[in-house]
Amino acid sequence: MIVAQEKPNYTYAEQPVAAPPPRERRRPNEDRRWCGAVTILLLVSLVLGVGVSFYSTQVVKVGYNLTTLKQEIARLDAENQNLEAALGRLDSLERVETVATTKLGMVAPSERNVMYVALNPPVDEPPKGEKAAEQVKPGNPGARVALNTTAGEREPDGLWQAFLRVVCQRGTAGAGNG
Repeated sequence: MIVAQEKPNYTYAEQPVAAPPPRERRRPNEDRRWCGAVTILLLVSLVLGVGVSFYSTQVVKVGYNLTTLKQEIARLDAENQNLEAALGRLDSLERVETVATTKLGMVAPSERNVMYVALNPPVDEPPKGEKAAEQVKPGNPGARVALNTTAGEREPDGLWQAFLRVVCQRGTAGAGNG
């Protein structure tokens, strides 16, 4: 076994050990103030971030609702136009006449079944006071119907007169047949 020999004369150069520089001691209150300020700043930032996020979410939500409503309005406008076109087709006089004669069994009127009525015929002014009732003459389209009225009351309209004429004509026609 080989053993190394020891050298007894080692010299060490000693270097002076430098002491660490003295640290400044902070007061404990300063640390607490900085810590409190940073905490408050972080909390304010957190609240502002949550507020901005909430606001952005609401803007997106309202935008989505607006888009949905615009689409629904467009759909309803198209449906309304389709319904108006269908109404125009169904409301035409030719179609009404066709349905009346084919499906409902109605018959087109002949020339003798038509009565023309003047809604506001010119009327001669009778003398003031009481008006006497005029007779209705069957078959006379110029016959006038008036009721016993005083000067303050109104005469029946032309449509009412035509109705009375038709009723009186049918009454006399029915009495002659029986």
